[in-house]
Amino acid sequence: MPEATGEIVIDAGDRGNEFKLGDQITFTNPDQEVDLKKTFDRLTYTVVGRAKSPLFISSMSRGTSGIGKGTADVFAIIPEQDFKLSVYTEAYLTFQNTAASAPYTSEYDEKIKRHKEAVELALKIMPQERRLAEIRAEGQKKLNEALDKIKEAKKQLTDAEQELKEAKIKLNEGEQSYHDGVNKLQTELAQGQAKLDVAAKKLAQGRAELKRNHQQLEQGQSQLKTGQSQLDQQKLELVPKLAQGQQLARALQQISGLDPEDIPEEQRQELLSAAQAADPKLGAATAGYMEGALDGAALQKAVSAFQSGLNEASLQLDHAQQKLDATRAQLKEGVAKLREAERQLVQGEASLKQGTEELAAAKQAGEAKLADAKAELSRGQEKYQEGLKKFSEEKVKAKREIADGEKEVAEGQKEQDQLELPKVYVMDRSVNPGYTEYSDNADRLSSIATAFPVFFFLIAALVSLTTMTRMVEEQRLQIGTLKALGYSNRDVMKKFLVYSTLASVAASAAGLAIGFTLFPAIIYDAYGALYNLPDVRTRFYLSYSIISIIVAVLCTTMTAFVATRVELRSNASVLMRPRAPKNGSRIWLERVPWVWNRLGFIGKVTARNLFRYKQRMFMTVCGVAGCTALILTGFGLKDSIGDIAPLQYGKIMQHQATVVFQEDNGDSGMAEDYNQRIEAMPDITGILNVTQEAMTATAPGVNAQDVSLFVPQSPQEIDSFIVLKPRGQEQTLSLTDDGAIITEKLAKLFDLKMGSTFTVQNSDKDPFEIRVAGITENYAMHYVYMTPLYYEEIFDAAPEVNSQLLAYDNNGHNPEWEDQLGESLTASDRVAMISFTSGVSDAFSDTMDSMNVVVVVLIVSAAALAFVVLYNLTNINVSERIRELSTIKVLGFYDKEVTMYIYRENMILTVLGIIAGSLCGVFLHRFVLLTAEVDAMMFSPAIHEISYGYAALLTLLFSAIVMASMHYKLKRIDMIEALKSVE
Repeated sequence: MPEATGEIVIDAGDRGNEFKLGDQITFTNPDQEVDLKKTFDRLTYTVVGRAKSPLFISSMSRGTSGIGKGTADVFAIIPEQDFKLSVYTEAYLTFQNTAASAPYTSEYDEKIKRHKEAVELALKIMPQERRLAEIRAEGQKKLNEALDKIKEAKKQLTDAEQELKEAKIKLNEGEQSYHDGVNKLQTELAQGQAKLDVAAKKLAQGRAELKRNHQQLEQGQSQLKTGQSQLDQQKLELVPKLAQGQQLARALQQISGLDPEDIPEEQRQELLSAAQAADPKLGAATAGYMEGALDGAALQKAVSAFQSGLNEASLQLDHAQQKLDATRAQLKEGVAKLREAERQLVQGEASLKQGTEELAAAKQAGEAKLADAKAELSRGQEKYQEGLKKFSEEKVKAKREIADGEKEVAEGQKEQDQLELPKVYVMDRSVNPGYTEYSDNADRLSSIATAFPVFFFLIAALVSLTTMTRMVEEQRLQIGTLKALGYSNRDVMKKFLVYSTLASVAASAAGLAIGFTLFPAIIYDAYGALYNLPDVRTRFYLSYSIISIIVAVLCTTMTAFVATRVELRSNASVLMRPRAPKNGSRIWLERVPWVWNRLGFIGKVTARNLFRYKQRMFMTVCGVAGCTALILTGFGLKDSIGDIAPLQYGKIMQHQATVVFQEDNGDSGMAEDYNQRIEAMPDITGILNVTQEAMTATAPGVNAQDVSLFVPQSPQEIDSFIVLKPRGQEQTLSLTDDGAIITEKLAKLFDLKMGSTFTVQNSDKDPFEIRVAGITENYAMHYVYMTPLYYEEIFDAAPEVNSQLLAYDNNGHNPEWEDQLGESLTASDRVAMISFTSGVSDAFSDTMDSMNVVVVVLIVSAAALAFVVLYNLTNINVSERIRELSTIKVLGFYDKEVTMYIYRENMILTVLGIIAGSLCGVFLHRFVLLTAEVDAMMFSPAIHEISYGYAALLTLLFSAIVMASMHYKLKRIDMIEALKSVE
């Protein structure tokens, strides 16, 4: 146990094993508004050990919880000093006179009942008014503190709202100042920009004009250059020609005074070619002069005209050069003007750039100043918005908390005013589900253990009868010899009685050793997974041992006594001879020609042998039938037990969860919060409000039964949540206002039918008569279903909804989803607890699985008994017919044919025994179910078809194994020895 503060001992169950020694565990609550520090001194603990608690016998359940998902997974133990609770909430009492009494006994229950009544009486006379006054004073103190906190919260809310208003005024002033600065800056920037735009426009115009002048200047320079180039080209071409022409003119003037005949031919040809090349007219005049057609004056006149042309061309060249020079001078002057304009343009651009820069600097400075102001304003606005948002959120939260606080104070005051004397509940162990469940399982085992041994003893008696009878018949020669030697019948009988007694006592001792050690351990281990129990302590029950030994001795000794007495009636000479084989006779099958005539030789022999040894046939059929019935009953029990959970929680209970409301669940706020949580779960497909009340059904001569009264708010919708129909029928039952529908087991216990009435009592023992309007299929617990109108008619009060059924697709949701649903709904103040059908079904299935271990033990025992019966009967059959088998071997039958000779008979008898055993198994199964059923449960009476197959196959398998072993015995038969005459 934890000793120091901060230590914790955790549950030793499966969920508790997730925590190791030394791990840190911190307590939390899904509801963040719940302060656990009001309950615990600290929230983090160190695991120092594991423990099992007698309060939690069941290993699968740790009870319900008012928080979280609605169920507890583990229990934990912490030191008392880590609790802050001012009072104890529970007290566990022990009594001196119950320490020696075993639980689950009537003696123990009676003592606890008396003690419970005594404690309740003692608590009634306690001075509870003082405790009520203390509770009221403590509650009023807390209410006053809560009111002071509400007033302080309201004051803080008002102060915060005033601070926000003042901050808003300052923000508005700052925003107005910022906008004024923005307008002023924009105005000044616009004026400066306008001036700059005018200057820029002028510069653009000057730049355009300068560009045009520059283009014109470039064009003039280009034209001047082209003209000068052309002139220079002309000069280059004409100047030599003019010089040559002047020279030619001077030469012609010189020869104009000479006689053409005096001019040398060569010179004359040169001058004539040059004159014709220079000017055709001159050439014609020169030619005419040379030919004498013209005189010298005509030649000189032509030369003068030629020289005039030359002079005019020279003057034109000079005039063109002068014109080009004048144009060059103008262009030079234009270049100077253009450079001046460019200088002025550059100065204008510089001024414009400076003005632009100054304007940009002023704009930047103004914008920076405004940006700082805006940033400061934004920070203020952001801070204000944050404060406003936080205030709004906190205001809503504060108002809600204040409203909740005022509501809680009002409710607390209301509760304070309505406080009644404290209620103390006195409960015994029966309220612990694990305790009651363990008792129910023990009762089931006790019922099965009561029914099955009877049938096992009957089969064992059959085996003993055949065995001892065969042993006595085999000892006929020895019995005859002893009688011939003078031994009395009593002395001869002693031999067989002593043998049978010793055999039965020895076998009983072995069986008791196994029964008191092996079987209890197996069954206890099967239930060990379900319950937190100490190691099994097997006890030797003398009464059971004596009964078992007596039955065993009677089965063997009496059989030996009867068989020996029958043989001793004969004289010694008869006993010293083998018993004469039975005479063959016609069997009834021979009187059916259409069957008999179709049988072969082997078939006819087999049929005659079967009817020839009628006693052996009867014993074999009965033995196989009994074993098959036991095996089938075992498998049938497995089916019946395994079908309960699927039928009850799959076929009948169609809902997946049950929500139990608090006693005072009519508050509109709690209902609205709960409904919102349900609407937030779109996977929930249906809900049904119901009223459930615990009642007790009573009747003379019948044990009182706890029943659950079930009243749906909407009876027409119950089919979607619970299927009400008689077992074996498909037509469902409808709830009517003239009676109630009860479950089948309750109807059987009270022998109720349609139209019958029965009595139920409430917690105050007030009786109420209820009419039966229908009986529905049900396998666990007792239910009474009725409409609200019929409830009001019977109980003279309207039903109050205290629970709700939820339906959703369970296949699509895992346990984690159900845990989330449980946490969400349990967080509602309206919900007391929530239970899931899957959890109940799984727990019930686990319990039934443990019952299956018991059933498996029964099946294995029955199968072993079947093997013993078949082996014993087959062995006796072979021993009795050793001479017959030797004879057919001498006649030439092979070993396999001899084996088949016996095997056919055994197989036919086995099949007949299986058929008879299957029929007997049905009745035996029903008998065991009726015996093993507890009052609050009904097993499914159906046996699965596969179980019939298993029972038949096991019996056939044992028969085949026995015949395989007999085959080797038949092969080793000594024919000569067997056929020797006794004489």
